[in-house]
Amino acid sequence: MKGKDELTEMSTVAIKRIFNRDDGQGKEGFLAEIDVLSRCEHPNIISLLGFCVEDNEMLLVYEHAPKKSLDGYLGSTNKVNPTWTQRLQMCIDIAHGLHYLHTNMGNKYGIIHRDIKSDNILLGENWEAKIADFGLSKVHHGYLHASTIKTNHIAGTNVYLDPEYARTGKLKKASDIYSFGVVLFEIFSGTLAYDQIYICENENGLAPIAKNTLKREHLTKYWIRK
Repeated sequence: MKGKDELTEMSTVAIKRIFNRDDGQGKEGFLAEIDVLSRCEHPNIISLLGFCVEDNEMLLVYEHAPKKSLDGYLGSTNKVNPTWTQRLQMCIDIAHGLHYLHTNMGNKYGIIHRDIKSDNILLGENWEAKIADFGLSKVHHGYLHASTIKTNHIAGTNVYLDPEYARTGKLKKASDIYSFGVVLFEIFSGTLAYDQIYICENENGLAPIAKNTLKREHLTKYWIRK
């Protein structure tokens, strides 16, 4: 086990269990999490406390987020509605976390998350938001003069996916920003991007519907809910 000094016997932690797969994706995601999170130290990025490999099983040990993930507070089945102050703070926290990922090492490199969504936003005791799940992330090295990374395959979650990245395979910081925009609409509307009310109208969910609503100048009336 490799871990940070602050991990003690009485610590409450979250553990992700990963099994190696024939296609190698389990190991790839495991190594990506370690690579990325070992570079990061920020209040709005979930902390990796340790990891363990034994036979065909891999474990990642994270700081505990007592309020779990943001998606649990969105949609018709949620029992707790965060206040507008709490929602706004979540948005600011996610923005700070993304800015850190994209610029944390100055000109040396930045990190593109590639799967920003409400399920990957964890919430602390005081509703502070922390970006999690870096298994699909890419490190953008400073020596790459172009603003994009050409990927061999498209990765991410469909309803949050940047259409330009999906079309061209060219990944950039703006791809994360697009996904963040979808999460913002989820937070303000109190609904999930893949809610059936959206999927029935457009298979790509909330984002294209919000875009069309904005064009019709009905955004506030249609989206901002209690």
